[in-house]
Amino acid sequence: MSIALDIDGRRLSSLRRQGRRLIGRHSPACYLSVPPHDAEKRLLERARIPYATCDGNTILLGRHAADLAPLLHVPRLPLLPEGRVPENDPLARQMLAAIIESLLPEPVVKNETCALLLPQGETARDREPTREWEFFSRVVRLRGYEPVAVKKCQALALAELGHTAFTGLTLRVEASSSGLALVHNGRVAEEAVLPRGGDWIDEQLARKTERVIWDMNGNSYIDLAAIETWKRQTALDLHNPADDDVQILAYTCQTLLQELINALAVQLTNNVHVETLRQAQTLVCCGDLPRMRGFTPLLGELIHRNRLPVAVADLKIVDDPLYAIARGGLIAAELESPQSPAVAA
Repeated sequence: MSIALDIDGRRLSSLRRQGRRLIGRHSPACYLSVPPHDAEKRLLERARIPYATCDGNTILLGRHAADLAPLLHVPRLPLLPEGRVPENDPLARQMLAAIIESLLPEPVVKNETCALLLPQGETARDREPTREWEFFSRVVRLRGYEPVAVKKCQALALAELGHTAFTGLTLRVEASSSGLALVHNGRVAEEAVLPRGGDWIDEQLARKTERVIWDMNGNSYIDLAAIETWKRQTALDLHNPADDDVQILAYTCQTLLQELINALAVQLTNNVHVETLRQAQTLVCCGDLPRMRGFTPLLGELIHRNRLPVAVADLKIVDDPLYAIARGGLIAAELESPQSPAVAA
């Protein structure tokens, strides 16, 4: 058995094969720190909701934190701010390890392959392992698996571009990072990665529209939950903004996409694979942003305006952004695994 673990700033998800079934698990990457009031503790105990205590405060983790934040009137706190493992926060590291333990069942055979997909890759620009790779790979090994680094844009191609021999363009816009890549025969030829994604977009909108929340101690936080609710309840169109808030959202999205396209265009200028790709390529898009109304024409205009060296034939929006990248990671893990034959997931 192989497994894939997909890490993002907003959630962690795993996907594994069991017989003919694919089994997925996921958890929000957040927690709550609630003042030690007896009323809240009694509520949690009656509902049989697990909690921990640290420095006198009540700590809720993952799904329980995300569900109860509005009820308890406290902000969700990220375990991976900007997609990074906190350097001087041992509590956050312990909570991340606990979530991973819940997502990775004990392996059937020791040292089974685990595809590990990180927001900004496993190495920094100087090619040294990142703090994130060192932390997550260690936790995965303690769970009994052998981690294998897989690029997210590569995984997206393995999951969605089988009909084109795993060749084409892949775009991902996740919570804490974004990437745009040219993939050739299942391998990344060139890739542009930004340490910004959906959370950055939401933060810009929250700041400019002054959406904030206060905790019980009077501290103010950007209210990202309010932005998420607004996006779900508003019939917005990124290509034809109807009001100032949607205009701000569309402009911020355009800024992020423009930077990705420009960065990849520069990298593709002298790439040998570009000359061999005579046909226009499919561009696969994954994330919550690509599923918004108006995204496809907005991205199409940006690509046409910036003249990518690789022509785009069509845009494909992934139906299941929660597990699409993990599914590609699982394919990569099975290709690497010595215990099982490679089978397309």
